[in-house]
Order: sequence, then structure tokens, then C-alpha cells
Amino acid sequence: MTKGLNMNRGLYVNRPFMIVSRMWMNRVVSVAGGWNLVIQTRKDNDKRQQWVFDMTSKTIQTLQDRKRSMDFRGGNAYAYTTDSRWYQLFKYDNGWVVNEKGQVLAVQSKLDYENR
Repeated sequence: MTKGLNMNRGLYVNRPFMIVSRMWMNRVVSVAGGWNLVIQTRKDNDKRQQWVFDMTSKTIQTLQDRKRSMDFRGGNAYAYTTDSRWYQLFKYDNGWVVNEKGQVLAVQSKLDYENR
């Protein structure tokens, strides 16, 4: 499958998307410093804020660098080199981005990357 909705993952294959916070400012997940994932103000044409689901690796990759995938382990989120291990395998489930071990991508600080 090279396009269309992957029913198991709840994501469209190879279609760019943004991960938008449920917080009142509707900020988005962005790559900062090459590999850190942060939450920032949305900028429509910023590839650091756009993601795609890759069916081959079954990972969510950055549009900025398709060799890097969202990676969530140890309570921290990164964009690391794709290896398709459990910490890089996500699905969209009922409004949440969840990895293979049931860990949910969430904001866990009083301030975001822009100190808001």
C-alpha cells in the first residue's frame, strides 16, 4: 500500500499531516535542533512540523528528513534514524498518538519550547 488509510494504524500513508495539541493554542509537534521534538506555534509551510506515515517501516517520519522517525522512549520524544523498533511504531487511536507499548505522546511541562 503506497497511499490511502492504513486501518491498523489509523494514519494515511505518505500524506503529510501535523500533530496538533489539544491545548487551547493548538500548537504542533515540531523538530528542533535536528532531533528534539517540541511543541510550537503552527507554521503551515514548515517541514519540521509536518509528518508522514511510511508503510514500509510503519513509522511516522519527519517530512524534513525522511530518514528520521518519531521516537518515544524513556519519557522523551525525538526524531531519530528510523529503525522500526517498538519505540518508533505508533498509531492514531481515538485522538491520541500511541506507541506499541501503549505510551501516549503528551505535553508534560508548564512551558513549551516558546515559553508559553
